[in-house]
Amino acid sequence: MKTTQFARLLFAFQIISWQAIAQISGTVFAHANKKSIPFVNIWIKNGQVGTTTDIAGKFTLEQAKNSDTLCFSAIGFETNLVRVSEIDQHKPVYLTASDILLSEVVISSKKVKEKRLKIGSFNRHAINTFWQTGERPYILARKFDYNPLFEATPFIKSVKFYSKSDVKNATFNLRFKGHSTLKIDLTACKLAFPKAGFFVAAEWLIIPENRYEYESRIAKNSPIKKKHVSYEPALGTIPTV
Repeated sequence: MKTTQFARLLFAFQIISWQAIAQISGTVFAHANKKSIPFVNIWIKNGQVGTTTDIAGKFTLEQAKNSDTLCFSAIGFETNLVRVSEIDQHKPVYLTASDILLSEVVISSKKVKEKRLKIGSFNRHAINTFWQTGERPYILARKFDYNPLFEATPFIKSVKFYSKSDVKNATFNLRFKGHSTLKIDLTACKLAFPKAGFFVAAEWLIIPENRYEYESRIAKNSPIKKKHVSYEPALGTIPTV
C-alpha cells in the first residue's frame, strides 16, 4: 500500500512540473489605435531567453514559467512588464506610446549651403572584435557628447555601423536614447544634436530571418562538436581603455 501511495505522489509531482513550464504565445497591440506592433523585443526578466514579434505583432516564447515576468520593449512605446500567469493566448498585450517632448522648432526660408562634420569616426581595418546576441535581445550603444562646434552643423545626417552577417538581409532596430559598413541616412528625420549628448543604439531582433546555427569543437582537435545559435548581424566594436 505504501508503494502505491508513493507512485501516486510521484505521478502528481510530474504533472505539476509539466504544467509549470510551457510555451506561450500572443499578439502585441498599440493601446491607442489597437494596431499590431511588429519587432517588439520580449524577454524573461533576469533570464537569458527572449523573442521578437513578427511583422503581424505575434510572438511565441518557449520555456516560460508562470512565476516569470516578461518585458515588452519597442521603439516609441513604454516598456511593459507582464507576469506570464496573466497572459492569455486569446488576450493581447498592449503597449502605451511614449511621451516625447520636442524643443521649439525654428523654420527658415533662407537657403543655406550644406556643411558636414564627421564625429566618432572609426577605421574598419582596425576593428577585429564583433558583438552579437544569442537567445535574448540585446542593445549595444555608443554615446556621443555635445561640442559647441556642432552649432554650425546641428542636424544629424547619417549613422554608420561596421557589421558582418552570416545570414542575408539581417534586420535590427536603430535607437536614439559578410563584412560591410552600413550607412543609414537620417536627413529626412531632421534630428538635431541635443546639448546633453545622445546615444546611438542598435537593438537585435530575435526573429527567424536573423537566426544562424553553427557548430564548433569543444576543444582543439576534439571530435566532439557543440551546436550554437546566434542572431545576426554582428556589429564591430571599439575597445575602450
